[in-house]
Amino acid sequence: MQMEDINGNPIRTRVLLMEDDESQAALIRKKLQQAFFDVTVCQDVATGLRLSEEQKFVVAIVDLDLGGTSGFDFVRGLNRIGINTKVILHSVDSTFESAKDGLNLGVFAYVEKGRHDNQLIEQCHRAAAAYLSDNLDVANEEIAFQLRLLEAVDHGIIASNTDGSIVYWNRFSENLTGFSQMESMGKSIFDFLLLEPNDQQLVQRQIQSGGIWQGECKLRMNSRGSEPIFVRLAISALRDSRGVIMGSVISYHDLSEAKQNEQRLEQRANLLAINAELGRLAVVITDRDTFLRQVITKIDDGLSLESGRVVLTNATGETIETLAKVGLNSRAALGEIQRIDVDQLQLGDSIHGFRIPLHENENLIGFIEGEFDSARIVGQENRGFLQSVSSLVSGVLLRNWATHLWQLSEKLISEKQDQLTHAQRTSTLGQIAATLAHEINQPLGAICNFSGGLLYGLKKSGSTDSELSATLELVHGEATKAGVIVNRLRKYLTLEVFQLQRMDVNTCIHDTLKILKNLLSNANAVTRLELDSRGAIVEADPIRIQQVLVNVIKNSVEAIQGIEQSGRSIRITTSTVDNWVQICILDNGPALANSEIADLFKPYHTTKPGGLGMGLCISRSIIEQHQGSMTMTQMIPNGMLTTIRIPAVS
Repeated sequence: MQMEDINGNPIRTRVLLMEDDESQAALIRKKLQQAFFDVTVCQDVATGLRLSEEQKFVVAIVDLDLGGTSGFDFVRGLNRIGINTKVILHSVDSTFESAKDGLNLGVFAYVEKGRHDNQLIEQCHRAAAAYLSDNLDVANEEIAFQLRLLEAVDHGIIASNTDGSIVYWNRFSENLTGFSQMESMGKSIFDFLLLEPNDQQLVQRQIQSGGIWQGECKLRMNSRGSEPIFVRLAISALRDSRGVIMGSVISYHDLSEAKQNEQRLEQRANLLAINAELGRLAVVITDRDTFLRQVITKIDDGLSLESGRVVLTNATGETIETLAKVGLNSRAALGEIQRIDVDQLQLGDSIHGFRIPLHENENLIGFIEGEFDSARIVGQENRGFLQSVSSLVSGVLLRNWATHLWQLSEKLISEKQDQLTHAQRTSTLGQIAATLAHEINQPLGAICNFSGGLLYGLKKSGSTDSELSATLELVHGEATKAGVIVNRLRKYLTLEVFQLQRMDVNTCIHDTLKILKNLLSNANAVTRLELDSRGAIVEADPIRIQQVLVNVIKNSVEAIQGIEQSGRSIRITTSTVDNWVQICILDNGPALANSEIADLFKPYHTTKPGGLGMGLCISRSIIEQHQGSMTMTQMIPNGMLTTIRIPAVS
């Protein structure tokens, strides 16, 4: 696919054609122009070298015999003046010696005259891609180095030149799409990024002009029959050391799991809405058969049947009402499939049909039966939906329970909606955490690099300033640890497994207080430690335990801001009681209202302006996943005691 500039004109790669046969030169020039190359023609070495210095050609096509001078003289001239134009020798002389001489001089390719025109054009495209790659290595070594580092990252990185041809395809992209680096190199990015037409035109212009673009699109997969997946893109310009646009860097994240979660949430919300509507109909519709017809309509809506049918029958199996969407080769049309009662559906089972028995005053009056064109896997949402419909219908048929059932249904709907809201917010928080982890790790990485570089410089210079060295080591260590904490938080929100190891809680407390040294000092807080001299050994994730301690101590610091500076104190103790390591953190902050204490561990509850209300909730979850407990007790007349218990190990 040919790229365009911001005015809609094709972008052409500059090519120098050195050919002293005018008819041959005209023919080759025409073919190259048709392939979107910008061609300049000359007939001698001196002119070619002068033009090369002035115009910086990407590719040079050179005849070996230029009327008494050799094309090799031109190549030697380029090497002498330091121009890295890619040279393609184009000659009838195809001897082994001439090819060897060309390779020794750094010639990119050798194409015999008389060969098919496409071979010369293909080599020009390859040479242009190689030219950009060389510029990445020579003119922008920092970017090239960073691209190589990105082989190990957990998201896709693609680099292209200004015409959209791919010049870099990282390992993540290979593993995700199934396309190898060799398969993708030189192809258009739009062979893989399936953008909407308007977005594609915008991206084309942004790549050429050095702009940025963010958005979502689909990414092509290599496996036959595999559907494209959703990804989120961030496209930015790739420039050389002089600021000249060389192409673009495309970073993308796999959104397929997020999209699946979004679809599941939408399905769950849809089923809840249908349940709510059925509950409403159960109250307003007094005619039994009319209500049952509405039920089969809602079941059809909830299951989103593309083929199959939902049937209302009487006790003898005679059809009363049918909603059919039957395919030409549908098994459902035969009516001979096995139907499983809804109370016997098992998650993960493959079924072709289901059945809801209808009883009125303990008498069987009929069935609601569903049939599928092809087998379906029973999922949690569908099973719960069908079972709730069955319960609702049974209640309606027992007339005297109709009002009571509606009240219960309304309560269940409210609870489910609360769960849905919580799941949506948690999913959003997970995405925010992943984004923040990516963004925060950038400056943290810079801090690590700069502090490490300063340490190395101090050691190399023989500096004796031990205090400065110790401070830099602390900065480097804490920045590294902060990066680990950020990544662990992201992993926590995606249910990653903890990294358990044998650790001393006392050591973790000392390390935590070092991190919070400035915070405690600025708050004028007196910190008293009473740590078990025998040690407090547990099997835990040190970073996660430190994350909890930081959160609790910071809360205590914020709490004591409300009292006189001279009286502010935080007391931290450890002990081993009945095979439990116990950590107690006591502050003397103002007392809280009983209603506030009851809500301390609830998600999204916060008294801080702009707070997320997740700190204590996440902290308690971390401790509980270590098989421990975390409680907070209001002391009298003031102060808050936080008690953390984790199983001890010998």
